[in-house]
Amino acid sequence: MKVSLASRCLRADARLWWMTLGEQAMPERTWGHFRSLVIGRYGPIPAEGADAPPRDPEIYQDMHI
Repeated sequence: MKVSLASRCLRADARLWWMTLGEQAMPERTWGHFRSLVIGRYGPIPAEGADAPPRDPEIYQDMHI
């Protein structure tokens, strides 16, 4: 599955937003819930593999998508 740069950026932006603001904005929600909202709006998030975006250990250390 080819993943566009826009899709990669969207996933990175979504995770970064959640890590910086989302947990305070929606403390009753989890990353899994927020992730399902992103998937529902923008389509499936591919599993790890060749098409996955490169990880920055500082930002993506706990990313499980």
